[in-house]
Amino acid sequence: MFSELSAIWGKKTSIPVRELGENRFLVEFDEDLWKRVIEGGPWRHKDDAVIFVPYDGIQRLSEVMIESIALWVRIYDIPVNMMTEGFAKALGSKIGKVLQVGNAVQDYKKGEG
Repeated sequence: MFSELSAIWGKKTSIPVRELGENRFLVEFDEDLWKRVIEGGPWRHKDDAVIFVPYDGIQRLSEVMIESIALWVRIYDIPVNMMTEGFAKALGSKIGKVLQVGNAVQDYKKGEG
């Protein structure tokens, strides 16, 4: 999985990864790659979400909580005159925090939140 993701991120060398069990991994990113991973995505592997959260190296791994995940959300069948960034943000805020609103495509807008 991390070999495939590394290639997507443009990394030619392997990224240090330690398996922790229960489908959790400790991944060591350099600062530039961490920024690219966090600002990119959402990430998937074989149609499953891959979630990255920061770890400070101090707290117990069992205490690291995944509190949210960035997802693209499509809002279909919006009347053309309402396909605005403001309307998309207002509608998206009903689901959660809106990070970005994309351009209108056919009859929908997409937003990441």
